[in-house]
Amino acid sequence: MATIFTKIAKGEIPSYKVAENEDYYAFLDIAPMAKGHTLVIPKKVEDDYIFNLDENTYAGLCAFARKVAKAIEAGHDVKVLIMSKSGYTNKEGKMQRSDELAVIEGMNALHMLGIEDIEILDFPTKDIPFASDVVTAIDVCMAEFNPDIIFTHHPFDTHQAHVGVSNATIAAARRRNTVFFYEPITPSGRSYVAFKPGLYVDIEDTIDQKKASLREHKSEYNKFGAEDWVTGIECRCGFRGYEIGKKYAEAFEILRLEMGFGEKCSIL
Repeated sequence: MATIFTKIAKGEIPSYKVAENEDYYAFLDIAPMAKGHTLVIPKKVEDDYIFNLDENTYAGLCAFARKVAKAIEAGHDVKVLIMSKSGYTNKEGKMQRSDELAVIEGMNALHMLGIEDIEILDFPTKDIPFASDVVTAIDVCMAEFNPDIIFTHHPFDTHQAHVGVSNATIAAARRRNTVFFYEPITPSGRSYVAFKPGLYVDIEDTIDQKKASLREHKSEYNKFGAEDWVTGIECRCGFRGYEIGKKYAEAFEILRLEMGFGEKCSIL
């Protein structure tokens, strides 16, 4: 008989997802005892009493809970600024993805990564320029959040909106000391100027979470080859990991780097 937890894991009851893999699911408690209070459950066991679990499932649950707890404990304060609602039409003007669908998919993907602080602006999806109003919007966000570290698009991305956002971010961050570019992603963002990785982050413990987050972008997932898209990104993470002797890694190009941010930071 299905329990409330198996219904949550199947999506029959809405929840605020924190992390997920094939066997376990973590979500925010509806009545938290503290900020970020997270529940971790097995997805395939229809029993809500933990000590009825078999030994392997119980051990796996504990291991998954430990990863989630360590990620929450070590996590930074992250704000995501999205410049456009990201709906778009094709060349004939036919709607390919509505603003509403794009926002839902983007929010689900970010929630999968445990990100709660999200701001969405309303600049045109395909034509965000390097212009004063875009710089000002980013500047206002930075002034309010005061990030220690800023991540943005690579300035030689081949997507015109990404280029506009990157240059506007560089301008808005002119007095910020730590700015990284994330690696352009094919097929929409391949860079014609070589990406120069200078910072590597080990993501072996979170690669499954990253892949699950990608799958939440369902319209892009289907457009760019479904699992081939996810596999391509996983392979790139594997290559970056190989470069530093790890299984998986993310690489970033450094615009500016202030050393000494080992303490908990605020990230934009």
